[in-house]
Amino acid sequence: MQPRIIHIQDLPIDKIYIDLNDEFRIEIIDKAKRKLNGTSKLAIYFKTKKFNIHEWKKGISFWKGKKTRRFLPLSQFIKISQLLNDEDGLEKNIVAIRGPGNGRVIKTKFPWKEDERIIRIVSHIIGDGYGSNFRTGGLPYYRNTSKVLREQFKKDLKFFGNVPTNLNMDMLQFPKVIPIF
Repeated sequence: MQPRIIHIQDLPIDKIYIDLNDEFRIEIIDKAKRKLNGTSKLAIYFKTKKFNIHEWKKGISFWKGKKTRRFLPLSQFIKISQLLNDEDGLEKNIVAIRGPGNGRVIKTKFPWKEDERIIRIVSHIIGDGYGSNFRTGGLPYYRNTSKVLREQFKKDLKFFGNVPTNLNMDMLQFPKVIPIF
């Protein structure tokens, strides 16, 4: 059986936010503005405010007085890729993903090629883990007293890219975005 190739469009569009290569992000927002004749029309196309278009282009925003990285909702990313007829080129320029809110960032590259690691991750979460959702709060985790199994799980998480984790005694916490895949 052939391994499945997982593209960004295969992920839940309402719960994923992406970060693009800086130069590429500016280029595609400018292309979309030219195609639709301006920022106002692009905002209407996206059903958002012009302010959001400017922040997406800059890649930064200010929240509670702090400068933060501005991620683009996957739903808007899909719209812009359809508008520009360039789904493959856009996907290759994704540098990170995260979930809603101020979720922890996973530095990654697409597409993902399914392998045995994803099967082990799912099995570990079902058997010894907790796959939190965004409404109930709390970080998802894998808990096992075996250091060997915890290390294997952490190593397997590299399937998704550079995944930040926290080890608390025998519990390995990871970003909320992973269980929604």
